[in-house]
Amino acid sequence: MTRQIPKKKPTLCDGAIFAVMIALTVISFVFILSPGKGASYAKITTGDDVIFAELDKSDYKFDFESGGYHYTAFVNNGDISIISADCPNKECVMSRAVGTRPGSIVCVPGKVIITCCEEVNGVDGADIIVP
Repeated sequence: MTRQIPKKKPTLCDGAIFAVMIALTVISFVFILSPGKGASYAKITTGDDVIFAELDKSDYKFDFESGGYHYTAFVNNGDISIISADCPNKECVMSRAVGTRPGSIVCVPGKVIITCCEEVNGVDGADIIVP
């Protein structure tokens, strides 16, 4: 004997719940995939010094030194990255750019930490603001 599974027809409430789930999924993807404004400045901590780089300016490169190593940073479209370094492991060069995406760039041998922030106000010890 074959067992029959009763078929249940979807109700209006089922359709409304399905429509709400689809709408929430679409809205979630829009927020996840849309690029954020990002930060305005990159704070580069190099041992005892602090350097601020403007991320809202056009593309530019600048050099700095920390822990006896030489670094070249590149600012492009609101992001900052290290494009060259003479530190031993070069993990900072392999790190992804930060600015429009959250995160940080760290170089342990050179004692470099790059984080992003919205403003420079209230920060003591800022040495340079590039450019």
